[in-house]
Amino acid sequence: MPLPTIAEAIAALPPGCLQIRLFPGLFAETVNYGGLELDIRSLEGPEVTTIDPPAGGSVITIASGEGPGALLAGVSLRGGTGTPGYGGLDPAVGLHQPDLLRLRGTGTELRRGR
Repeated sequence: MPLPTIAEAIAALPPGCLQIRLFPGLFAETVNYGGLELDIRSLEGPEVTTIDPPAGGSVITIASGEGPGALLAGVSLRGGTGTPGYGGLDPAVGLHQPDLLRLRGTGTELRRGR
């Protein structure tokens, strides 16, 4: 069942399921993995699937002990301001080594943490 936001999809995940697939569109929100090894992928690629938070901040936060199974693939990240010096990705991303595949940044710095 499609849900209108990524946050709602995360909240609705049944036990043991960590996969979220994104239909094409604009997701006006930030995404926090919240310690889960989520596998978030677009169905049709970064050309037609964008995450753009309306108030800036980190577009994606992976900073609560997520392991190497955390994945974000096939989306455009736009408009994030994040932690100073890190743009749209939370600085802890580099510590937890998620897979970041086929991302496109528009007005967002894409950097891994230190």
